[in-house]
This record gives sequence, C-alpha cells and structure tokens, in this order.
Amino acid sequence: MESMIIVKKSKVSFDEEPYLSSSSPSDHEKFDQALPEIEAKVSGNEVLIRIHCEKSKGCMINILSTIENLQLHIANSIILPFGDSTLYITILVQMEKDFSV
Repeated sequence: MESMIIVKKSKVSFDEEPYLSSSSPSDHEKFDQALPEIEAKVSGNEVLIRIHCEKSKGCMINILSTIENLQLHIANSIILPFGDSTLYITILVQMEKDFSV
C-alpha cells in the first residue's frame, strides 16, 4: 500500500511597490487571502483528495476540470459548505495504471 500526504497552507501577500500604488484596495484584498489547504492520500490506483478553501464562484468547476486535465477519473466528490465563506471538498480519484506526474 502506497501512501502520500501533502498539506500546503500558505497565504498570498505582497509588498507595496510604487507601480502598485494606483491599484484599488479591492486589488490588495485579492492578494491578502489564504490559499487552499490540500491533502492527498494514495492507495494503489486511488487518490483521496481533501481541500479546505474559501468559497468562490466557479471554485468546484475549476478543481474538477484541473483533475480531469491530469487524465484522472473522478469516482466521487463531496462538497460541504461551512459558514458563509468556507468549503470542505473531498474527491476520490482513480489513476490509470500508466499514470505518472
């Protein structure tokens, strides 16, 4: 049994630069948001992916299309909204025998 866990917790931030001084406060807010927390576990040809992220329009479509672009088969997905702005997403993916990253 193979197993791999990847957890990435980051935050995008930027320093005030002269060329950004004309940007609006809403532009600054876009850069000061937490990135999604992603965890992946591998067992044989299956991958269990868990994502904790901020709710945004088109978020799930982007995630699923990215997975499909990697030539992975989505077996199941669950989306649990938490509060007004958070999503907990669990996706079960099946890899082909010749799959490599």
